[in-house]
Amino acid sequence: MKKSIIKPANILFVVFAVAFVILVPRIIPNQYMMTIIDNAIIYFIAILGLTVMLGMGGQVTFSLAGTMGIGAFTVAIATVRAHIHPLIAIVLAVVITSVFS
Repeated sequence: MKKSIIKPANILFVVFAVAFVILVPRIIPNQYMMTIIDNAIIYFIAILGLTVMLGMGGQVTFSLAGTMGIGAFTVAIATVRAHIHPLIAIVLAVVITSVFS
């Protein structure tokens, strides 16, 4: 019997994620607070990756910091010097980071 991926927890996660993306920019009073929240979310994603490798896998790895740096550098160069749209720059960073890793 095949298990369904549509579970109440998955639906709840999607609802909260969509609500977060829609409501947070309207609630935050200024650009400075939005920058702080953006940085916190970026570091949270990096910590999740580190938790999976170090906590669950028991492997000490420093490649996460390197790949995060390559991705960040790629987005910075693509948006500032090449004047590429940020969403396209993020996709480009994923491709380039995948090649390096």
